[in-house]
Amino acid sequence: MARTLEFDPDTALSRATDYFWLHGYEATHIRELAEYMGISKSSFYNTYGDKHQVYIVALSNYLDQEYLMLERLHETNPTPVELLPSLFSNVSEQFSEQAHLRGSFMVNAAVERAPHDPEARSVVAKHFERFADLLADYFAFHQQNGIVDAEHDPRMLAHSLISNLYSLGVLARLDLGLDARENVVRAAMTLFV
Repeated sequence: MARTLEFDPDTALSRATDYFWLHGYEATHIRELAEYMGISKSSFYNTYGDKHQVYIVALSNYLDQEYLMLERLHETNPTPVELLPSLFSNVSEQFSEQAHLRGSFMVNAAVERAPHDPEARSVVAKHFERFADLLADYFAFHQQNGIVDAEHDPRMLAHSLISNLYSLGVLARLDLGLDARENVVRAAMTLFV
């Protein structure tokens, strides 16, 4: 007979995401992580296996939520003039309001884990390309309707937008201030609209 979990797995995973986001993978120790998640070490091992497994699940879950947010925005079919300023603003606020200047969880994972963790690299790369697919379709649609200049390849525009969005996370982590983030946004907008 399977034992009933004595904790909410979604809440525990959300707390694991926060902990990894704030401390990074290498500085995270299982005892402190399990405590922060509100579970015992034995529950941690029985449910998640090890630190790497919970990290990959937390990262994948975070990226799925990020993608769903963009997908919901895309479904409303806004024009670039409507979408991009609000998207940049939301991302800038999200990255800069986080405790201790933690920036973007995806950027942190790409920098800290991806160079020597094939599974983390695969999760981040797949997210980037899934994000790019959605945005390339978005730009192609608006090029066909004459709203976006057809001079540029839609996939190039998608990669450029993603790079600009995530650079806001880097700038937030460095605490370079609002002017630096606004400069990225202003320069990017000249390409897209």
